Amino acid sequence: MIFSPDGKLSADAILELKRQNPKPNPRIFLSPPHMGGDELRFVHDAFESNYIAPLGPMVDAFEKEFAEKVGIAHVVALSSGTAAMHLPLRILGVGSAPVKWSSPRLNKKKNIQRGKNLTGQGDEVVTSTLTFVGSVSPIVFQGATPVFIDSDRVSWNINPDLLVEGRKAVGSAADCPGRWC
Repeated sequence: MIFSPDGKLSADAILELKRQNPKPNPRIFLSPPHMGGDELRFVHDAFESNYIAPLGPMVDAFEKEFAEKVGIAHVVALSSGTAAMHLPLRILGVGSAPVKWSSPRLNKKKNIQRGKNLTGQGDEVVTSTLTFVGSVSPIVFQGATPVFIDSDRVSWNINPDLLVEGRKAVGSAADCPGRWC
């Protein structure tokens, strides 16, 4: 008997399938991990320096080397891709969240009003439907509205043919899942 009365594979059938196929199919990773071999030494060095988080000589060295590699003067290492998506939205003044957070009482004294920013109230941020919550949550954190655009079937990027001409919106692109925007 292959199926039990409740419609599930019987234990005997499962054992027979395992006997016929002793090796499972190799796992196909969407975005395979890569280890270079120096990770344990780097963790040890971080513990030895007593800078586990959030900053320290490792971060300073990374920022310096990365800036040199890409040929720009200033680089900021952030804790995550989500933080990297959030920072430019804040700097540009997208959404209704104040660029520098302070209490509503202090905002009132300084005449900072929610919804008054560089791009105006009701900001929209264009983003891909093929994404991760970490690329959408910064848009929502800022009080802006995400506008989802379907992806191109070949590149997996936002399909430019679907963008509306004349629409005032900021673009938000993420490297997801392991493919450049």
